[in-house]
Amino acid sequence: MFAGNPEAFYLYGFLLALWIFRVVVAAIYPCPPESNVWMSYGQLSGSVLVCLLLLVPFIRVACTRKNQKK
Repeated sequence: MFAGNPEAFYLYGFLLALWIFRVVVAAIYPCPPESNVWMSYGQLSGSVLVCLLLLVPFIRVACTRKNQKK
């Protein structure tokens, strides 16, 4: 998908940056306050999981793009 379309790679990187920002916001200011602490932990762990699922293919594609340019 990313091979012939560099704009898709940049859009995917922007989406990854948004999820990284979401993880930071969830860590600093959890959505449900102290009344439901387990929901805050669930929100944070879900955000981290989605961020990692987006990060792994991004790193693999970035490495292959870097090797192809050499």
